[in-house]
Amino acid sequence: MNQSFIDVLRTPLRAPTLVAASTDDPYASIQFAENIAADWQARFINLGPLGHVNVSSGLADWPAGYALFETFAANLAEA
Repeated sequence: MNQSFIDVLRTPLRAPTLVAASTDDPYASIQFAENIAADWQARFINLGPLGHVNVSSGLADWPAGYALFETFAANLAEA
C-alpha cells in the first residue's frame, strides 16, 4: 500500500461523499477504496480498470466522470 494512505481518517465524514475508484489503481487497491468509502459512509462506485484516475491515465476530459459528478451534485440538491 502507498505510504501516503496510512493515516487516512477512518470515521464518517460530515458531508456527503462519493468515492469512485479504479480496480487497477497502482496507488490504492479497490478493497482499500471500498473500505474507506464504508468508513466514511460514502457512496462507492467501482469504475473498473481505469488505472489511477487522472490525466496521465489517458482519460482526457473524461465525460463519464463529469456525468458522475453531475449526478452526485443533483442528488445533493434534492436532499
